Amino acid sequence: MWISNIKIKNFRKAPMNKFISIELKEGLNLLVGENNVGKTSIIESIALCLNYGSPERNIWLKEDDFNCKDESIEIIVEFSGLSESQEATFLQALVIDEAQKTHKLKFHFIFEMKGDRIQPTIKCGELDATSNPFDLLKYLRAMYLGALRDVNIEFNPGYRSRIGKILKSRFGDKDGDFLKIFRDANELALKHKGEKNPVKLLENETNENINKLSLKGDNNRICLHFVEQEQNRILTNVEMKLEEKGLDIKTNGLGYNNLIFISTILTELNVEEKINPHTFNCLLVEEPEAHLHPQLQSLLLEFLQTEYKNIQVILTTHSPTIASIVDLDNLNILNQADDEIQGVLLKNAGLDNDCKEYLEKYLDVTKSQLFFARRIIFVEGITEAILIKDFWNSVYSKPEDKFDRQGIEIVNIQGVAFNPYVDLIKNVFKKTKVKSVIITDDDRGTGRACPVDKRFLEGGVIKSTEKIVSIFNSSPISSRAIKLKDSVDLLKKEGYKTEIYLAKKTFEVEFGIANKKNKKLLEKLIGLEEKELETFSDISLGVEVWKRIVESDLKSKFAMNALSNLSGKIFTDKGKVEVPQYFKDAFEYLKND
Repeated sequence: MWISNIKIKNFRKAPMNKFISIELKEGLNLLVGENNVGKTSIIESIALCLNYGSPERNIWLKEDDFNCKDESIEIIVEFSGLSESQEATFLQALVIDEAQKTHKLKFHFIFEMKGDRIQPTIKCGELDATSNPFDLLKYLRAMYLGALRDVNIEFNPGYRSRIGKILKSRFGDKDGDFLKIFRDANELALKHKGEKNPVKLLENETNENINKLSLKGDNNRICLHFVEQEQNRILTNVEMKLEEKGLDIKTNGLGYNNLIFISTILTELNVEEKINPHTFNCLLVEEPEAHLHPQLQSLLLEFLQTEYKNIQVILTTHSPTIASIVDLDNLNILNQADDEIQGVLLKNAGLDNDCKEYLEKYLDVTKSQLFFARRIIFVEGITEAILIKDFWNSVYSKPEDKFDRQGIEIVNIQGVAFNPYVDLIKNVFKKTKVKSVIITDDDRGTGRACPVDKRFLEGGVIKSTEKIVSIFNSSPISSRAIKLKDSVDLLKKEGYKTEIYLAKKTFEVEFGIANKKNKKLLEKLIGLEEKELETFSDISLGVEVWKRIVESDLKSKFAMNALSNLSGKIFTDKGKVEVPQYFKDAFEYLKND
């Protein structure tokens, strides 16, 4: 059994007049997105509803949680995958799942402001019948760990001790042999040193005073015993220590204590599921990466994915490390779409299987950052990736327009396999405010992307610049670029905020065209002397730059040299690097809303 859908209305940023709907799956769910997009609201709405009336409740509804105080907050939680025992337990709350030809479980929570108080109503089932809030909710449980958690508090002994609760469920109501050990120990302790036992001495001295303060015939004498004769008291006072040195667990680092605490909760949920299989338990964790270095983040996610498939775990994260590790099917991408939150569960997004397989393989930590961005630039190589940020800051001088203020992520796909990312745009970012551009070469004069096509060779060497210019002018752009442009144009017609910008043949050609007047720069970067510049037209100069870089295999070195000159510290403003026009066009598209 798992939460398959949650609908939210008027809770915090959720609209007051319609529901936002978030799909979830069995097992692990990872909610990702930029700050303030609604991840916390979703996870806390689940904790609020499932723990309503529970002594473990740690989320409380406040007046400020109402987007509009004159309207009610409504939260609908639906569950799928019920076992027979769970269907029997929640009989009055079942609805028909037409798609799956089975039953779902539905709870409808309504919270209204009545003066300065919040009035709850809980409905359930096919007819939205009002239910006793404690009647069925006692079988639902959500363990919630907030982002600003202090797990050290959770290790404190006492009636709320996590360890104590787990132990009590394993010991049963009363374990005579277990209690006898403590009773025997108490008796031995009270006999220690005989009549000189400090406890007995205190008892006798106190009774002497009581006798003097009591009326004749009254018996107010007391006796002293150790309290650990009751099972609950014993178990709630178990404390955790580090095995190696016997130190208090609080002396441990916060990162490892977070892992220990999550391990403890998972153990508790596992025990609960075995003892009461008709109940539902889930774990909700905000930012599991708190205090964990990347390798421990990886270890935690792999553990959750492989070891605890039967418990629904819902996480929120800002960690690209975690987003890159988790299976794509477990990702739920949250974006702001007009005036509401849009969530896309990639399992149900309709990604092409081949594209999904490719993305699983190539979405590393760096590329996974695109899930947190407002703007995305897809490029095919290291040259463009190196230069984009400085190109942008060269074009826009105002502080508020600088690159780091735009929420842009650069995704270097290290090739020309853009199709899986186009498929990702299609299935994730429709109707959202996320804008994306693809910046790539048009590879004119060749059917594929490669440094030197046979048409540019003559006798094993690259043809003259004039002959290559002739080929450029008479040849169409590559079939690869045409198909990619058609795919993007189709998305644009369907309302997606995406564009494609193509270089004439390659970036180096465009760079040469843009920087024709920068004689010192071209001399420094590719050894093109000032007197030679006068013999080239714009396009022929671009081809010459490309030719020299290809012949000398200077592509990456060329990018780094260009980058070092972007600041204008070496050259005067007149000689400053000029940004190619197709980059400027892409930047302007992203910058303007």
